[in-house]
Amino acid sequence: MNIIKTGVIVISVILILSGCSESKSSRVSYIKVVEKGMTGEQFWVKAVDPYSREQREFELTIDEMNAWNLIEEDNEYLATYVYTSLDDGAELLSIKHPAKANE
Repeated sequence: MNIIKTGVIVISVILILSGCSESKSSRVSYIKVVEKGMTGEQFWVKAVDPYSREQREFELTIDEMNAWNLIEEDNEYLATYVYTSLDDGAELLSIKHPAKANE
């Protein structure tokens, strides 16, 4: 009987914890970089989707300094990023220059 109670408690805890996490969405879109910078050791760019009706600016965090160094303001790129809400920013997964998007 104790094994059943323990199993029910473990399953309940797992369900509660998995329900508390926010799901992330991923997106692949063209972005136009309008600004880039760093805060402490965190690299970021502010971008807009130039082909979206909204033209809403959002921030992308970038883990790799080498990738951040190659990104230029006022250029368009094909980017893959994940986010919970674009209002809270997004995490850049990959970025390519449009001329090399098919590679």
